[in-house]
Amino acid sequence: MTAAAPAQSLTERFAFSVELVLRGAVAQLAKEPGGGADALGTWNRLKRLVARFSALVAAVEAGRFSIPRRTPVAERKQRQLFPESPRPAQAVKVRHPQSYGWLLNLAPELNTRIGRAQIETLLADPALLALLAEAPQAGRILRPLCHMLRI
Repeated sequence: MTAAAPAQSLTERFAFSVELVLRGAVAQLAKEPGGGADALGTWNRLKRLVARFSALVAAVEAGRFSIPRRTPVAERKQRQLFPESPRPAQAVKVRHPQSYGWLLNLAPELNTRIGRAQIETLLADPALLALLAEAPQAGRILRPLCHMLRI
């Protein structure tokens, strides 16, 4: 007899799906000239999404999740900032792709498409739908990923 494999949690399934997308995307982006920076940026962005999703699921499961306050917090006193140098540093603006489904267009790898299909399946899962009903913040985490993958 074989022992039944334990069911994966919502967090594990989400992380695995995003990992598949990352494998396909990074493999394709690294091949393109100048794609290393895009690959690293995409990697970091998706890993942050997984971390935020995992933290939210853990908070909901532990009962530490609370609905945000509707009443404004008392006015805080503004801190005065002292510049360290006479001229403020200039931030370099890096334009990230923004078109609908940009990740699929850049990385049409099989792993990317399999990961996308897994995420679509996960979005129809009753456990995720219950999480979205209890914690609407999960939608803010999932929305950029769905936009990248044309879901």
